[in-house]
Amino acid sequence: MVMPPSFMPAGPQEVLEFYRAISNAVEIPIFIQDTSSAPVSPGLACRIAENALGPLYKSGNLPAPLRVAEMVTGTAGKLTVFGGQA
Repeated sequence: MVMPPSFMPAGPQEVLEFYRAISNAVEIPIFIQDTSSAPVSPGLACRIAENALGPLYKSGNLPAPLRVAEMVTGTAGKLTVFGGQA
């Protein structure tokens, strides 16, 4: 489970390259961890899924049911979407 960089502003291309680098370094599926401090749009999640192992997505944003529904609809079945709040 990997959250996008949140300590410095990162644009969509940088986030995509971040996930691509991690995917190239490991041999296990990667969860895209979406949080309020590092949100991932449905469009960006699809681009990551095309370029990284997985594709798995977990929303940590509130309200979780709304965000999960948005990702399921917005990614048109390209991701396995999980929801939850730690």
